Amino acid sequence: MSQAHDFTRDDCLVGKRRRTYAALKREYVCNMDGGRLDTQWSDDTDKYPERWFIQCAVCGGQDFIHEREYVRQEYEAAEVLEGLPAELAAILGRERMPAHEGIFSLHSKPVDL
Repeated sequence: MSQAHDFTRDDCLVGKRRRTYAALKREYVCNMDGGRLDTQWSDDTDKYPERWFIQCAVCGGQDFIHEREYVRQEYEAAEVLEGLPAELAAILGRERMPAHEGIFSLHSKPVDL
């Protein structure tokens, strides 16, 4: 989870690493909504001196996360939600998803073979 800054024509800093726009579009997503990234042109030369920058195509955010990390966090959130009491999950506005057939669940009943 890193804010993009120090934009140039071809890349920007994400955290402490300089990443090309091509790599960001291929490997990263928006940390807020998981949206894909897109390069943009700006007339605001004070904020973007070289006029090019990258942002989320959905919300316009510039807080990026590697796609694998985003997916990992979604799975972890689903596991945490599964462990919550139904009342607390309802307060959070979420419903538990039933265990899919063929996927192991800690709440599954043992099968007699």
